[in-house]
Amino acid sequence: MGMRMKTDLSGKVALLAGPRDHNLEGAGAALMAEGAGIVLAETLEEVRYAVERQPRIDIAVVNAGWRKAGDFLALTNDDWADALYANFEVPVFMMQAIARKMIAGKQGGRIIVLAGIEGMLPFSGQSATGTSLTMIWSIARMAAIDLAPHGITVNIVAPGWTNQSAFSALPGETQAHILAGIPAGRAGSGQDVGAAVLMFATPAAGYLTGVILPVDGGYVLSRSDGRSMLER
Repeated sequence: MGMRMKTDLSGKVALLAGPRDHNLEGAGAALMAEGAGIVLAETLEEVRYAVERQPRIDIAVVNAGWRKAGDFLALTNDDWADALYANFEVPVFMMQAIARKMIAGKQGGRIIVLAGIEGMLPFSGQSATGTSLTMIWSIARMAAIDLAPHGITVNIVAPGWTNQSAFSALPGETQAHILAGIPAGRAGSGQDVGAAVLMFATPAAGYLTGVILPVDGGYVLSRSDGRSMLER
């Protein structure tokens, strides 16, 4: 018989930190469905307040959700400052505050960072977004090493095309072009992101840390429609 993953999170407190979007909402819905209590904190100040007020934090989902398109040559000092502040500095400070709370509780914890696949592949017009996400990926993996002795895991969920409303609003030709690059043959959803977050949040995932998990239907694997290059 196979071992069943324990997903009951009753009595656990999950902090959802960062800008609220479909990915963070999907994570919250998945955690709540398994019994976790949810605390919302969108800004760094709100995270610090929640850390002070909450008796415990068992799970934290930190969303690096800043996005702005812009050609490399057109990016200004302000654009770079905005990207690095929103997608690197703020998530790092949030993670530090959360980790200190978890360490003080002496019961370990789970930190899960949401950072899109723009940090994994170079995309046209995404220099600032992709670079800043690459940085948060790097620091999250380093934090995984430093926090492991405290029983805290740090993992990264990297969503691809998971905004259903934005995808549906695209022209038909654009949708077809995107789908041709997703071997799974469909766009994702916040529910897909939530399932990945839930997996990292479970007790069974205690030996997983520093993992980068794309939730993209295989897009970063091949950027193809999944067919052999020999087919005509």
